[in-house]
Amino acid sequence: MGGLGSGRPGWRVPESALVRLDVSRLYRAGLLLAGRSFELSGRDGRSVEVAVEPHRLDLRYPDGATESVGLERLPRHFGGVIHYFCCPGCGKRVRALYAARRYRCRHCLNLCWDVESEDELTRMFRRSAKISSKLEGRLWNRTRARLEGELVALQGGLWQAVVQHFGADG
Repeated sequence: MGGLGSGRPGWRVPESALVRLDVSRLYRAGLLLAGRSFELSGRDGRSVEVAVEPHRLDLRYPDGATESVGLERLPRHFGGVIHYFCCPGCGKRVRALYAARRYRCRHCLNLCWDVESEDELTRMFRRSAKISSKLEGRLWNRTRARLEGELVALQGGLWQAVVQHFGADG
């Protein structure tokens, strides 16, 4: 009982199901400069107005509610800075917030990564694709031989899993 892969897959919402607000993308787009304002549109058609202040983002939701999201800039070891949001729900320093009713971090919303709710067949397909993409590049002969062996074994197990899952109609 228990062990790897046991439990109820899919009981938590995957993070890809919600709109993600990524601090590094906003910075690269030049949107984190004080005095800027922009609008974020969600998948449901609702939009949130964002006003950038020196150390925070002010969010205005469609229902008239407002909320401040703290911005932190920390120095990196070899120069430059790294940007973080302070989650308005729990105060954690995070790189991304997700749009539910309000913007919160994945911990507050109890989100999981997509791979946490994959079944065995999907994991095998993903692993097979990852190894195949590695084999397209330049590799040492020994590494290439090891990865080719893993891929052959994985594809054999994959076909067995497909037959078990869908049944053999021979």
